[in-house]
Amino acid sequence: MILGHVGGILIPESVTGAAGISETMYHAAALTLGAVSGFMTLTGVAILIYRRRTTGSVFSATTRNDKGTYVLLVATLVAGLATTALGTSRDIHTTTGLRWRLTSDRFSTFTPTST
Repeated sequence: MILGHVGGILIPESVTGAAGISETMYHAAALTLGAVSGFMTLTGVAILIYRRRTTGSVFSATTRNDKGTYVLLVATLVAGLATTALGTSRDIHTTTGLRWRLTSDRFSTFTPTST
């Protein structure tokens, strides 16, 4: 999942356009791959929680912190999958990705902006 998020933010639209990938194709691939990755991760967490609940020694070693972490992890995954399922049509190249690239350029060149 990290590769998809980082790639989506760092790769400018000019690069995907030069490769012959339209915004529609890019968006469809991102949604498909994101959904598959999300469900695979959610399945992995479900297996992990099942093992924690059914293996005595692992269950007894489970702390409240572990349980809280699982709740937050599952909530984050479900929120991401819900966003994917809603099929937001936001153009990441000109919104989040552009802002992130501009900010990282300022930090990497030590060029603060005047406000």
